[in-house]
Amino acid sequence: MKKIKLFVLAVCALGFAACSSSSNSDAPQTVVKEYFDLVKAEKFDKAVKCFYFEEEVKAEELNALAEKLKEGYGKENGIEKYEILSEEIEKDEDGNTVSAKVTVKVNYKDGKENEVKVNVIKVNGEWKIDLTSK
Repeated sequence: MKKIKLFVLAVCALGFAACSSSSNSDAPQTVVKEYFDLVKAEKFDKAVKCFYFEEEVKAEELNALAEKLKEGYGKENGIEKYEILSEEIEKDEDGNTVSAKVTVKVNYKDGKENEVKVNVIKVNGEWKIDLTSK
């Protein structure tokens, strides 16, 4: 439940954002695009799998998290379109990309617009949305 509370706070901070496409599957923005494509398609149960969790999360917690996403995005009647505006990459001392901030512009179906930064990290060779960093 602690992870769900953390997630709900992060979703609020994200402002229910979205993003655009990337041709490089190893680019940090790839997971952001995947997440918001799933949210736009209202596949919230799959969208939660884009998040990084320090510990294993039970299926019930993931389901609850998906429901919170559905409620949150439902307030704006869903995402109409989105666009990645920028990607700030951070590298370790060996020059390997380890994290990034992806700035996204989101247009919702209710006419609202929002711009947010989404933090992503590379864990075991895979990009994940990091809700723990600020």
